[in-house]
Amino acid sequence: MEQNLWELRENCHMEETLCKKREELRARRKQLEEKMLELSVEHRREVQNVKDLEGLTMTSILSSLSGTKQKNLEKEQKEAEEAALRLEEAKGVLEQVEKELQSVDSEVRRLRGSKEKYETALKEKAAQMECSCTVRKQATENKR
Repeated sequence: MEQNLWELRENCHMEETLCKKREELRARRKQLEEKMLELSVEHRREVQNVKDLEGLTMTSILSSLSGTKQKNLEKEQKEAEEAALRLEEAKGVLEQVEKELQSVDSEVRRLRGSKEKYETALKEKAAQMECSCTVRKQATENKR
């Protein structure tokens, strides 16, 4: 009974800890999703800048006339590549957070109800102790 109480108490504590971690991970996921949106917009903008310089646009024509088209194109391509790398990096971090969140969720589901089980076991222990005390008291009174 003592070992069972100890395990139930530990499970209860672990469930509480994991629930807090789950909330932290959910908040982190939300931040990362917002960051991914920003990075995605930035990446699309950089890719569009490259397309503008490569195509027959006013930007391309003006760059050609000023003699800076190739330099500007290289700069925009580099910025687009960097934006793509930042987006991929954020995606990887988000995937890692998702995996950790799934793991924590799974463990929380396994431990669900630990507090109630622990409280029930404590009540049973108290009832056993009370019963034991009553039996001893009656035995002592019977000896008199």
